[in-house]
Amino acid sequence: MKLFPRLIVLVVAVALGFAALAEDPQEARLTFTSDPGDFIGLGESVDITSHSPGELIISWVYSSLPSGAPDRLFFWSIPNTPYYTAYTLTFSTRWLGVPIQTGSYPDAFRDAAGIAGHPGLDLGFAGRGCNQLSGNFTINQCDFFHPSPGVWKVAAFDATFEQHCEFAYPALRGRFTYRNLAAPPPVPEPGTLALALVGGTGIIVRRLRKVRS
Repeated sequence: MKLFPRLIVLVVAVALGFAALAEDPQEARLTFTSDPGDFIGLGESVDITSHSPGELIISWVYSSLPSGAPDRLFFWSIPNTPYYTAYTLTFSTRWLGVPIQTGSYPDAFRDAAGIAGHPGLDLGFAGRGCNQLSGNFTINQCDFFHPSPGVWKVAAFDATFEQHCEFAYPALRGRFTYRNLAAPPPVPEPGTLALALVGGTGIIVRRLRKVRS
């Protein structure tokens, strides 16, 4: 267990993500319930909503597949409440070899471990992080917009998750939602889960579940 999350990642996130998103109005909400004995939540429940500008929120398409499709998302928020409510979140399908999209992802491990065939997850809270973890997550919404060639930004994100720090029995269960209020209206692609790489400016690519007739 680590008392301070990965400072190098945070520095890079500040340099890249904050510069790219400082002008965008955003909102994020993290809620979770922590079992007694869970190292991250210390057995407590939280409900934190942040807004920027005014509070620091960074969303970053951390990496992409060779096709250009995003496969790993990083979020960092420091609300205007005491520092102990700061958090980071990573959701990744990088080690599955598929774009990040709506769906359920069981058998997740800490993303930095890079275990092939498993999705990646990592919640750090109040300076506490896991060296190892197991868990799962379900992405209910995952929308991007494409403001310029080769650039992806998160438009909206909604996921529930369960994390077990150091493979211990106590769990942390929660939900995270995010919106970039500067994103253009979505352009849906009904009937498909596939990611379409759309050229041009200001196009949102939506991942929707298969439409049933």
